[in-house]
Amino acid sequence: MPRHVFTRQELYERVWNEPMRTIASSIGVSDVGLAKACRAAGIPVPPRGWWAKRHHGKPLPPRPPLPPRPEGAQVRIAPPAPKPALSRAVIEAAAEAIEGPEIRIAQNLRTPHAIVDDWIYRDAERRRDYRRRGWSVSGFEDLTTPLARRRLRITSTLLKALEARGFELAEDREWLVVRQGKDAVLFRIYVRSKVIHRPANLDELRWQPERKTVRATVLSDELTLKIRDWVSVPSEYRELKTPLEAQLAQIVANLAAAVADQRVRREQRELEHQRRLEAEAIRKKQEAYREAEIALRHRLERQADRYAKAQAVRACVAAADASPAAQHHDYAAWREWALAQADAIDPLSDGSIPFSRLPPIEQWNWRGW
Repeated sequence: MPRHVFTRQELYERVWNEPMRTIASSIGVSDVGLAKACRAAGIPVPPRGWWAKRHHGKPLPPRPPLPPRPEGAQVRIAPPAPKPALSRAVIEAAAEAIEGPEIRIAQNLRTPHAIVDDWIYRDAERRRDYRRRGWSVSGFEDLTTPLARRRLRITSTLLKALEARGFELAEDREWLVVRQGKDAVLFRIYVRSKVIHRPANLDELRWQPERKTVRATVLSDELTLKIRDWVSVPSEYRELKTPLEAQLAQIVANLAAAVADQRVRREQRELEHQRRLEAEAIRKKQEAYREAEIALRHRLERQADRYAKAQAVRACVAAADASPAAQHHDYAAWREWALAQADAIDPLSDGSIPFSRLPPIEQWNWRGW
């Protein structure tokens, strides 16, 4: 991946002589990424609207100086890493989902999917309890509005299409679960929020008479499908140009690909885990083999010490045989006792010397050692 290296002075002069977008485009990064690099290096950048004012000849604020930093400080900017290519299994899963049964958009909710039917039933129960007992239904989505009914129809159609392709479906709080074996992805369809400026009401004007409008967050008329898990396929589908109904075939294919992607990732994790276990087993075996070699060596050294002591005793007896001490009346008994002690010490006499050695590590049963 190519990296672009600038000195702080070079980048400072460039961002004040060219728009950030132009510079970012020329080096293959986003203007947001370039701005972050400048902030990290302590390089001031033109404020919002500065280039528009310059283009129309309006007065500009003075350019702030470049703050001092250590000499030779450099700024390295690298383009973002490319997204990993989809594996063959993911591509095949998407193609198989596209070639599956035809997706028919539900025109009503007479025969919804079981999960959507349960939502409708629970909503009706809450409303009946509210009418009979006066319990509050606040905090729950109103499923009687046209937009809510449309969302239910799209969700029911999507769930039926996934079920027809062999996927298991479930709920996880506000998320829907698409599962195949051990692998699953979570998604939901919701109404996006938007920020508006509405006229201030009487209570708000009483506290702030000069404030004529109030910023508020309200629900829009746009539906969005969001995949929660990190996957290689697109994870968000909005209605910027195309309604969600026209994107269902691609959404079904991408959900199937997302499940396959999760399977590929799980298999890779399991393979890596198995490799780590095998490497750890090899490491432990090598460590045990080294310890066994050290134990045998220490045993051999102890036997060699015993042999050296036995030989020293025999040499002492031989020297005593040639000395005047051999004429002592009790010498013969002492000599017999000393040679018996040498034989008891000598590992060659009692057969305790370790003539065996470790087999090659590949043939060694280290767990039974």
